[in-house]
Amino acid sequence: SLATRFDAAVYPPQTDTDALNARPAFAGLMYPVITMGNGTHLGSRTNLLGANPSDELIAAFSCEHLVNDRTPTCFICLAADDDGVPPIENGLAMFQALRSKSVPAELHMFEKGKHGFGIRLTKGLPVAAWPDLFLQWAGNNGWVRNVSTEGRGENPTSGTSPLRSLSWTQ
Repeated sequence: SLATRFDAAVYPPQTDTDALNARPAFAGLMYPVITMGNGTHLGSRTNLLGANPSDELIAAFSCEHLVNDRTPTCFICLAADDDGVPPIENGLAMFQALRSKSVPAELHMFEKGKHGFGIRLTKGLPVAAWPDLFLQWAGNNGWVRNVSTEGRGENPTSGTSPLRSLSWTQ
C-alpha cells in the first residue's frame, strides 16, 4: 500500500520527478487487503507476490506491520459480512496498527455491504452513508472545502448520489 510503502524503491529513477516525496497526505482504505499473511485475500497475494512467496516477502508487504510515525492518517471503511477479504485480519488490524503508532485513523465497519460495495451497491443499506462520512472526514482534516451533506434527507440509504462539487485544498 502506498500508505505504508511510499519510501520503497520500486524502479530505478528515470527523471528528477522520481526523487519527489511519494507520501500521500491521507489514505482512504475501502475494504482493504492489508495483510499478506493469515487472513489475506489469496488472489491478491498471488497477484502481488507470486504463488509461493517467502516469509520475508510476506512480511515486507503486510501493511499492518509497516505502520510508523510517517504513515498518513487513514479513513478505513468495510463491511463485517465481507467474505472475500476478512475484515478483522485486514481493516481492523490496520486500524489497530495505526492507533498503536498514534497515527490518526477513522474506522467505519458496517454490518452489511459485502466486498466491493462502492456507491452503486449500497442502495437501501446503512453502508450508503460512507461517501458522506468520507467527505466529512476529509473536510474536518482540511483536505476539501465546501463539504455539505445537506439536502440528502434523513435517510442515508436513500440512494441519492453523495457526489457534489468540492474544492480541494492545496
